[in-house]
Amino acid sequence: MSNNKPKKYDYCVLGAIYLGTGDYNRSMELLEKSISMDDAYGEAYLYLGGSL
Repeated sequence: MSNNKPKKYDYCVLGAIYLGTGDYNRSMELLEKSISMDDAYGEAYLYLGGSL
């Protein structure tokens, strides 16, 4: 049985990577997806603040 569904961590890491490359729109999109999965996930909010 495989569980290959993306998790909040995956979206957060990708969002942080896009933030580092300067693609702020894509970063925000991924970080907001991470937050929608867990609205108490502080790390995603931290990176989202850098995307604005």
